Amino acid sequence: MNKTTQNINDVNFILQEIFRFTSMPWSELKDLSEDHRRDFLCCVPHPDGRGGSLICGREAYNRFYELAKRCLSSEEKRDDFDLQAFTRSIREEFVRVFLKEQKEVDERSVSKMLAAAMKKIKKMQKSLTHYIPCVIVFENQPDRFQIGPVHFTTIENFLNDHRNDFEKKRHHLRNASIEHAKKAVEKGKMAANKIPTLEDSAKHADMMVDKLLEYFKGYKWVASVTIPPCDEKVSLERAQVTVEAALNVLRLFFGAFYGNKLRQGHSRGMITDTANLTRDADGNLFIAISQKLEHVPGGDNWFQTITDNYAFYLEAAGSALNSYLETEGSSHLCQRFLDALNWYGQAVTEQMTSAQIIKYAAALERLTVTKKEKDLTPVVTRRTALLNFDGSKEDFGRCKKDASKVYEWRSNLMHGSCSPFEKKLGTISNLAQRMTQCALFRSLGFFLFVEHTCGYTQNNLEESYQSWETKFIQA
Repeated sequence: MNKTTQNINDVNFILQEIFRFTSMPWSELKDLSEDHRRDFLCCVPHPDGRGGSLICGREAYNRFYELAKRCLSSEEKRDDFDLQAFTRSIREEFVRVFLKEQKEVDERSVSKMLAAAMKKIKKMQKSLTHYIPCVIVFENQPDRFQIGPVHFTTIENFLNDHRNDFEKKRHHLRNASIEHAKKAVEKGKMAANKIPTLEDSAKHADMMVDKLLEYFKGYKWVASVTIPPCDEKVSLERAQVTVEAALNVLRLFFGAFYGNKLRQGHSRGMITDTANLTRDADGNLFIAISQKLEHVPGGDNWFQTITDNYAFYLEAAGSALNSYLETEGSSHLCQRFLDALNWYGQAVTEQMTSAQIIKYAAALERLTVTKKEKDLTPVVTRRTALLNFDGSKEDFGRCKKDASKVYEWRSNLMHGSCSPFEKKLGTISNLAQRMTQCALFRSLGFFLFVEHTCGYTQNNLEESYQSWETKFIQA
C-alpha cells in the first residue's frame, strides 16, 4: 500500500471514529469515560472554533501521528521538525478541511490538508539565539570567550548588553496582555469587565522580567548560541546540546577534578550546602555544616593559557560543535568525536565511580570501534593505546596494558562479576579518565588526518587504524 492510500485510509478512519463517538448517547459516553479513559481524552478541536472538542479515540488520535511521520519521511530536513508540533498542525488542518469545510476525502483533499499543515509549521520556523546561564570559573577575565559557535560572557556583560532589550520587553508585555484580553472579548471568550488594567498588566510584565533576571543573576556566566531555522522545541534542544558540548570541551582541559562542576544552569549540579547530625552513645549531638562553591578556580589568564598552548585542539573541537546546529552535512568522523566527547562529559559529571568507568569505556569504544566484532576487548585496548602512547613501542606496551586494565574492570562491572562499591574503582576511574582525555585530544588530529587524506567514512577510519596498528603491534 503506497503512502497516498495509507493517508486516505487514515483520514477516513479518523472521521468514522469522530462520527461514531458523536452519535453515542450520553450513557455510553459516561461508561466510556470510566472504562476507556484514554479514548475519552483523545480529542480534536471543535470546528465551531469556540474552544470545545470532539472525541476521536486513541486509535484515531494515533493515526494523526502516522500521517505526520509519513509526511516527514520525504522531507529533506525532517530533523528540523518537532513531531508533536507537526501532528498538532495536521489535526488543526484536518478539522478545517474535513469537519468545518466538509470536503470529500480523496487524494487531492488529503494532499492539500497535509501541504497546508506543512506550510503552517514551516512558517513558524525561525532562527533563534538562546541564552543559557552556566557554572564555569570564578575569574571574570576574560569576560568573554568563545568555543566554536558558543559565546560565553559574564553576567555583568550580559545584563549591560541587554539592558534596553529587557525594558522594551516590559513595555511589550504590558501592551500584549491588554491586547490579548481585547481579542478574547471580541471572540466572546471573556467579559468586557475582565480586561486587565494598565496597572495589572504592568505587574505581570514586571513579574516576568524580574523573575528571569533573578534567575540569571544566580550565575556568573551566560552562554549564547544561534540555531538556524527549525521548530522552536528542536531549536532549544540543539542549543542545550551545543552548549553542553562546549562545556565538555572545557572539561577536557580542566580534567575530572574541576570539570565535574561545570554545568548549564538548568542541569543538576553538586550539592553546595549540607548539614550532618549525629549522636554518640552518651546521647551527645554533633552538628557539621559544609558549604562548597560551584565555580572552579581557573587561575590568572586561564583561557589565554589554553589558547596559547592548545590552540589546535580548541579550534578543532570548537569547529566540530557546528555539527549540532544543523544535522545536515555532519561528517562521520566529526560525529564520532562528538559522541565520544558526550560520553566523556557524562563520565566526568557522574557521581558513581562505577558508572564513570563504564561511560569512559563507552567513549573509548566510540572512538575506536568501526565494525561489528566478536570480541571488542583487543580492538579497544590496542587503539586506545595508539591514541595514548608517546610513539615508542615500549610506551605502546604500557598504554595497552593500562587500557586492558580499564576495559577489564568495565567488563566486570557490566557483567556483574564485581561490586559497584569495590574500593579499587577510584584508582581505575582516574586511569580511565586520563586515557579517555588523551584519546579524545589525539583523535582530533588523527580524525582530521584521515578525513583529509582518505575521506571521512567509517571504512576509511578502519583502514587507517589498521595501517597504524601494523607499525607497533607484534604478532
